[in-house]
Amino acid sequence: MSLRAISARPLVVVSFLFGIITPILVLASEGDSLTIFVTGSLRGRAGGCVCPGGGYGGLDRRQTAINNQFEGIDYFGIDCGGFLDLDPEGGQQASLCTMLGLKRMGLKAAFVGMRDLFYGEKFLRSIADSAGVPLISANLIDSRTGAAVFLPWIEFEHSAKQFAITGIAEHQPERRYPGPGNITSISPDSVIKQLRETIPENADFIVLLTDMSEANLRDFLPEFTELDIVFTSSRKIDSTPPFEIAGITVVKPMRDGGALDGVVITTSENDDFQPRVFRTILKEDVTPDVKTKNWLEGCLSGQ
Repeated sequence: MSLRAISARPLVVVSFLFGIITPILVLASEGDSLTIFVTGSLRGRAGGCVCPGGGYGGLDRRQTAINNQFEGIDYFGIDCGGFLDLDPEGGQQASLCTMLGLKRMGLKAAFVGMRDLFYGEKFLRSIADSAGVPLISANLIDSRTGAAVFLPWIEFEHSAKQFAITGIAEHQPERRYPGPGNITSISPDSVIKQLRETIPENADFIVLLTDMSEANLRDFLPEFTELDIVFTSSRKIDSTPPFEIAGITVVKPMRDGGALDGVVITTSENDDFQPRVFRTILKEDVTPDVKTKNWLEGCLSGQ
């Protein structure tokens, strides 16, 4: 049974801005908390993003933030989609390095939306298999057979708690990417019954990874209140995250890997589910982790 209280509960937001990294507010207390970092809409920016407002992000800066904030903390990572670099020049290698780099940092699972199939299912599976990262999506099917293409649930134990993670793709029947081929999406509403009936037994925390917009989440989540928390990579979010829908916490990580985003959850049996949401902006003044920087340069060069 999920630990989430059915009634509304407060969100605690812990902000780390302007590249200032401090471990104080993120530290677990006496082993009764767990930290989850989340990425979404990373778009293969393994080496960071050179953007109009300045450079930021990068797996090497992310590792520095993890080293400083998560020292001595039990944690893992998940990705809510949009991790491919679609640049025809080097995009596939950057996508591979992004997946491998996140796995080095503790990535446990990755969600698949239609955009993530840009290079085709075979390529996506190859980089996921190389990293040893399972792929999740409950409503992407083979249009010829109606069979699910990816796993509807991933279940694992961490910090003596059972996590059940599912993924649901934004349903955009009118939109086509060059890669999917026979893969198509079906309405999220059409998989609720099956997902509800197949929620892994003894799940302590039930998580949804998605690229659904806020408008569609507001329609969908009241029908699936078993969820504890939702991570979305959609750009179509009007409310300031984190926010709640039907008592369920919704978190949107910063795109292009510009921040170390995540939540701290209490694992005590006596506490309701009250996630603390944090964000550390990975500005240029965050010193890159040398070991990760060297690995990344080799990976991006194909070595």
